Amino acid sequence: MKKPRVLHTRTVTNLSFVRAKELMAQIQELVESEPSLSSIEIVEKCFGPQSRSHVFGFGGGVKARDLKGGASSKPELLAELRSTKKENQSLKDCISNFQNEMKELKQLKEFFLAQHPNFQPPIQENDYSDT
Repeated sequence: MKKPRVLHTRTVTNLSFVRAKELMAQIQELVESEPSLSSIEIVEKCFGPQSRSHVFGFGGGVKARDLKGGASSKPELLAELRSTKKENQSLKDCISNFQNEMKELKQLKEFFLAQHPNFQPPIQENDYSDT
């Protein structure tokens, strides 16, 4: 579990470093012991009732670095992009091969049916005519 960190508060800013560490430990203990508490409930248990004149914040929210998926370097990202493009092309080639094979099978079916006009192929659930 990530440790919550105090981002901005007038109260903590004016306290000594030791007091700030104590408050951080108290917040972390509270978050671990009662994970169902909302952010405001945690703040109120640690700092008392809130008023509109003070804003308490601690790093429990989503940050830009969480959305980016890490701090990858440009060469790493380019290598991953090349790999993804290569895989994408390979998949497109497979689809193209399957489509060509399907066309060949349909042509064979039509040829066979032309050679045997009295033949009645069995109807199957997966036979969706010649689409």
